[in-house]
Amino acid sequence: MQLHNFDNLHQIDIPGGYSGTVEVSEGSLKLELPTAKASFRIKRYNFHLLTPDRKNIEFDLLRFPTGEWYYSEYLQLHPHLTISPELKIAAKNEISKMKI
Repeated sequence: MQLHNFDNLHQIDIPGGYSGTVEVSEGSLKLELPTAKASFRIKRYNFHLLTPDRKNIEFDLLRFPTGEWYYSEYLQLHPHLTISPELKIAAKNEISKMKI
């Protein structure tokens, strides 16, 4: 049996009828180009939500230390799933309110 630390797992309710959990993890993003190298600390927010029509969805948002957010369908486990811009904005607002 493997025990996990759940300090990074938070319950979240997003306006519009979405509820579930968000897992927060931190890491480094390293970019290496022939002319330059850069490394950034980032936070990954992995959302597992139940939609208003009772479907499960999962998506990730990334946030840089500057506060800038990043979302790409290419980062998702299910790239065919379209996350509405309104849901992304509402999720970001809830994360800011929760201060995580």
